Amino acid sequence: MSSINNAKLLCKGALKYLRIAKEAFNEGLHDASATNCQISAELLIKSAYLLLGHLFPHKEITLSTSTTDQ
Repeated sequence: MSSINNAKLLCKGALKYLRIAKEAFNEGLHDASATNCQISAELLIKSAYLLLGHLFPHKEITLSTSTTDQ
């Protein structure tokens, strides 16, 4: 699959999340609506990176396993 096809797929997914967010907002589910809007925005940002030919920067999340009492 090419970058353009992947970007189109992400845009379609973003639109679905945005539609769900609108429905949730109209039903008074504001937290669910906000979460779906955030997911939609992230998918659109990732699709823009793909269209520009760049990889989306990933941030490593590391959890500290040490439990030192001070």
